[in-house]
Amino acid sequence: MFTAEYKLFRWLGLGAGLGLRFAPVGNKLMKENFNSLLWDANMSIYFGEIYKMIRGSIKKKQDNNKRSKFEG
Repeated sequence: MFTAEYKLFRWLGLGAGLGLRFAPVGNKLMKENFNSLLWDANMSIYFGEIYKMIRGSIKKKQDNNKRSKFEG
């Protein structure tokens, strides 16, 4: 299967894949053909990146509050 993913944002990605399922012949009990084309679509949410963004914005606010106390 071949897959690809594109990051729309730092924390969100969209992906797609395409492949082929091949079931070898040799079992006489298996009368159906299971060979087929496979495809998939997915969405990835990077929670680690969301955490880093939130943590960074909280830290900036704390640093700004500390500076304003010392400057005031």
